[in-house]
Amino acid sequence: MGFNLLLVGFTIALAILDLVVYIFIVINYRQSKGLWQVGLIFILEFIYGLAYGLEMVATDLNTKILFNHMQYLGIPFIVVVWFYITKIFENPRFVMSFKQMILISLVPIIIMITVQLYPWSNGIYYADGYIDFANASANLGLAVLVFTKGPLYYVGVFYTAILIGAVTYTYYKVWKAKKGYRSKEAFWLTILSAFSLIAVLPPLFSRQTSGIDFSLYFLQFIAYIILFTMFKYETIDLKPSAHRSTFETSSDPMIIVDDAYDIISWNHAFAHFIEKPVVYRANITDFTTNKELIDSIKIQKAYGFTLHDRHFILETTDVRNHAGHKNGYLIRFNDMTSYIERIAVLDYEATHDELTNIFNRRAFFDQMEKYLTEKVNQFEPFALVMLDIDDFKKINDTYGHVVGDCILEEMCSVIRKELPDKVLFSRYGGEEFMIHLRNMADDVVCAIADHVRQTVADHLFRVQEHELHIQVSVGISINRTGDNVTLREYINKTDEAMYMSKKAGKNRCTSIR
Repeated sequence: MGFNLLLVGFTIALAILDLVVYIFIVINYRQSKGLWQVGLIFILEFIYGLAYGLEMVATDLNTKILFNHMQYLGIPFIVVVWFYITKIFENPRFVMSFKQMILISLVPIIIMITVQLYPWSNGIYYADGYIDFANASANLGLAVLVFTKGPLYYVGVFYTAILIGAVTYTYYKVWKAKKGYRSKEAFWLTILSAFSLIAVLPPLFSRQTSGIDFSLYFLQFIAYIILFTMFKYETIDLKPSAHRSTFETSSDPMIIVDDAYDIISWNHAFAHFIEKPVVYRANITDFTTNKELIDSIKIQKAYGFTLHDRHFILETTDVRNHAGHKNGYLIRFNDMTSYIERIAVLDYEATHDELTNIFNRRAFFDQMEKYLTEKVNQFEPFALVMLDIDDFKKINDTYGHVVGDCILEEMCSVIRKELPDKVLFSRYGGEEFMIHLRNMADDVVCAIADHVRQTVADHLFRVQEHELHIQVSVGISINRTGDNVTLREYINKTDEAMYMSKKAGKNRCTSIR
């Protein structure tokens, strides 16, 4: 096989590859978030390359001229599209208006029309076309088509040089700014476009076209470099990095399974998540006997569970191809431990008094309202106990509020130890406290309240260099749910009992029904 046939085959193969690349860009237009202009270069070079390959194998003049006309449906516009892409490379938000596009394409349009009208436009762009059989040996055995150049040919070359010069300067500006991820690519594109500028000038110094058109292959090379630089950051750098961050190096265990729920891929976290080695193509049922978990995966329902003292929520998401067809699942075990712990902390802070670490006033009201409205508690006896520290203002005035705070904190700790389990104990006000006792006999309630009072009175509070005793006045209201009495009324009755203790001399308990 001669070099001429190899060159023809190579040229046509390049053209077909250009078409494949163009189709790929069109199909993936939405995924690539634009850059359809890059595809234009490849469809134009497909037209150029295919027609030139056919021109090379044609044997008569008219057929060669026909395929030359086909080439000029693409050739004049390649550099225009290159210029447009360069502006987008400089500024991804650049948009060329319709008027600007027509203006910049005016010369290429005139050239394209003039070439199509040859030989009727003989002498304007081309003149005196013939097949050069004499120099076939110098052209790898190919008899090439030769034209005498007309004035519009030189205008076209000069205009192409201007656009490539603008392209070169734009790349240079991007490189010189040294900003963003494309600075390095801009450097090499500057050099490449500068060589292109040099390569386009020699035809200005000859009267005839001659030899094999190697500019086709140089433009092909440039097109693939442009494709690489325009997509490199998104497809080679950013997207794989995002994939590593969201899947491979994620702290949440994740696996990818096919439609039969066989494991196709897994991240590092999943390998440590389970207690047995992960095996490619193993089914998810090999790793757990939890039927609820398996069912949740298959119906794609969120599922919460605890493993190794950590809280997880399982989430299953469809994996779909470009056509939107489901071909697998992404299973993610979201580690919610920190969130749950944070929620628990926030819930504790919202319901507990910061100083004494017992329930606050709001929590007391919430829990009491819930208790009073639940049907299961209807007609249940209960008691409210209110404690108020006697003469606490004198302690604050004498020793300071820091000492007062320490006493409040320690007193609550002492009282909590004396109360039965699951008793609601809360700070109602400054030095006022509430205790809710459920389903107890009256004498038991009074005994507990008086025991708390006596324990506080007997306790020696050591704060800084001070040793203090305090006393509390206690009010008890004996009640029953379902009596159409509001919580406020229960509290008022308890408050009334406490003030009766105050008036009777303090440091005592008073109960009322």
